[in-house]
Formats: sequence, C-alpha cells, structure tokens
Amino acid sequence: MTKQQVVGRLPYDVAEHGLFSNTSSYGPREIHPAAGGLHFFNPVQALRLVEYLAPPRPTEAGDHLREQLTENGFTLVDVKENRGYVGNFLLFAEIAATLKLIDEYGYTPDAIEKVNTSIGRNASIFSIIDLIGIDTTLRILQNLHEEDPGIHVSPLLNKALSQEILGRKNGTSILEVING
Repeated sequence: MTKQQVVGRLPYDVAEHGLFSNTSSYGPREIHPAAGGLHFFNPVQALRLVEYLAPPRPTEAGDHLREQLTENGFTLVDVKENRGYVGNFLLFAEIAATLKLIDEYGYTPDAIEKVNTSIGRNASIFSIIDLIGIDTTLRILQNLHEEDPGIHVSPLLNKALSQEILGRKNGTSILEVING
C-alpha cells in the first residue's frame, strides 16, 4: 500500500508526463490515475520481456520508452489493465493451482513435480516460489484474488511466514512447510 500512498499524492499534471509502475499485482490506475505500466521480469538482462500498459493519455515519455526498449532488444507485449497482466497472471494461476492440489487434494510435491517433468516443464514450481519469495508470492496471490476469487491463496504461505520461511531470501524453502 505504500506505493499507492506515495505515488497517489502526485498531482495529475506531473504524473501525466510519464509515470509508470512496475507493479503488476495492482493495476497502475489503482496506484495513480495517470500511470501506465512497465512490468519487467527478473532477471531483466536474461528475460528481456516487458509488459507495457499505455498511460490513459499518450505521452512522449511513453513513446520514448517503447522505442528505447525495442532498440535494446526487449520484447514488448501490450497488455490490458487486469492485475497480473499476462505473465504473472499465468504464473501465479499455476502457483495457486499447485498449492490448491496440496491443500485440498493432498497431493505431494513429488507427484506434482513428476507430472510437470513428464509434460515438459523444466522449472520446479516450488523453486520458483522460493525464488520469488514466500512473502511476495503471498502478497501477489492476495492481490490477484481480490480481482479473481478463483485464485487460491494457500494457508501454507502464511504458515511458512509464521515460521520465518521466506525462500531463497533466507536460505529456506516452501517445501519445509509442505513436507514438514
């Protein structure tokens, strides 16, 4: 909420000259009515993907940003103002579904990983949660759930946080709670 409180105080005429937010779990207009979205994926130098939501009124700054990103080899995807845009919506829907399989159906991480590997997925969803961070994963899922109640917010994430399990941020893993 801090970003909303700080950025939301900017006068509209200042912001309309080129205010962009990298936050994808809130729509930019939830942060400021003149904001556009410029969502980079980490690591930026490796993924080189940017989701771009134009500000409500076209700006020279927005046009310049698009040109610079394209000239520097980034793939730009024009997105709409749904929370999560495309990338995080897809990723976090998968994270939510994975945790729902554990929470509601009692699947093990091993069973889920066997299926993922068999269908050609090369990244462990649990490693991705650990990389993003348990706290960040929880917050993004909560934000997406506000817009789409079908997004499952697992109690395992709160349990992990209560045990100070944050993922790679502190050398722990969500699997410690799941397998606990």
